[in-house]
Amino acid sequence: MWRLLLLILPCFVHSLEFPEPGEGPLIAVLEFEKRLKTFDPSEGSNARVSSIRFLPGTRRGGGASAIEFNYKQKLIYWTDIFERKVFSINGDGERLTQRTVLQGGLKSPEGLAYDWIHDNLYVSDWLLHKIFVVNPQTGAKKTLLTNVSEVRDIEVDPENGWLYYIAGWESDTGRLGKFSLDGQIHEVISRRLKYPSSLALDYDAQKLYWVQTLPANKIKRIDVNGENFTTIYRGSQSYLFSPNDLTISGDYVYWTQDYNWSSTLYRRIKEKGDYSRTRYTKVARGDDALTSLVAIEARKQRDGPNRCGDNNGGCSHFCLPSLPSSLPQYTCVCPDDMILMADNTTCTDTE
Repeated sequence: MWRLLLLILPCFVHSLEFPEPGEGPLIAVLEFEKRLKTFDPSEGSNARVSSIRFLPGTRRGGGASAIEFNYKQKLIYWTDIFERKVFSINGDGERLTQRTVLQGGLKSPEGLAYDWIHDNLYVSDWLLHKIFVVNPQTGAKKTLLTNVSEVRDIEVDPENGWLYYIAGWESDTGRLGKFSLDGQIHEVISRRLKYPSSLALDYDAQKLYWVQTLPANKIKRIDVNGENFTTIYRGSQSYLFSPNDLTISGDYVYWTQDYNWSSTLYRRIKEKGDYSRTRYTKVARGDDALTSLVAIEARKQRDGPNRCGDNNGGCSHFCLPSLPSSLPQYTCVCPDDMILMADNTTCTDTE
């Protein structure tokens, strides 16, 4: 019923290899013009940068928007807002292959979050105001949440059972919230947001970071329970120096930033204070537009208890985990074009 489309990338592109456990991170940066750049941040401001150019699909030009990774299967996922698709490429050091993970039913897929414990990929769509859950192996899609107005980015914490989101724009619509991974529980964490752009979760510290974009140009942080709201970084109050996307790794926050009509990438200590920045000078050249980034490392996707067990909870399609304290521990759900039978585990066609 669902097929993944596979294309072999031309031989002129580089291979991609994820860091080994205990190593890392490898910073992967997505360019709007469908290029992926990777580098080792420990090499300093002049770190060597590898570049991969993705194969265009039905449309050439830009459109690359969001990026996520799957460490166990050594895959990078990315979205294209012009082609309205989700793709993947392999990071196992072998010849690169590009796959279409999801196509159809999208308008502006701007957020990605991968649940590495239960093998579910979440996609948020800003124009549809929806969040979908996708089987990254088959491309099956379930509309999990609707009426999530102007959802801009998402992050997942599968061990604790939450999907975090950031949405809205003006002070009367900006908000930060969370849903249980089965979509049954919703809590607003904070409405003290204005011009929010992207979201990052610090799994170890259980803190959320986001960008407050132009003209404020700040990076903000809050505990996942809504406490300790603070600003950790204030940029120049100029439209030419606006942070765009960010990711957390260890003691550092990395972010992309507009820089005099082009883009650049910075790193600094993730705590509040007057800390110096490292600017990675070789990541972007000329008018390159950096749209999203991720820190690839094994420690960010550690093993945890799988509430669906070894057999997908007995579900024929999607097994969505509940909160750890909830009973039952999971719910079987069906793709959008199927319905659940009376046994509450098996999906069948609607016709």
